[in-house]
Amino acid sequence: MSRYRLRVELPDLPGALAKVATVISDLDGDVVSIDIHELDGHQVVDELVVEVLTDLDGRVLGAALEEAGAG
Repeated sequence: MSRYRLRVELPDLPGALAKVATVISDLDGDVVSIDIHELDGHQVVDELVVEVLTDLDGRVLGAALEEAGAG
């Protein structure tokens, strides 16, 4: 099992965090902690701790989030 700490900047819109969670789930990951910090009313920074049951490389997770436009 691997554990990663992610920091993503997202628009403060419905579904933005769901997109991130979907990518994580598709890679057999589980969000175990989240902190949300509002920046200016239009953007937020989410800090997530993610556990992945496989030997997933963190760069693969980052690339999948970028490819999906999820932060």
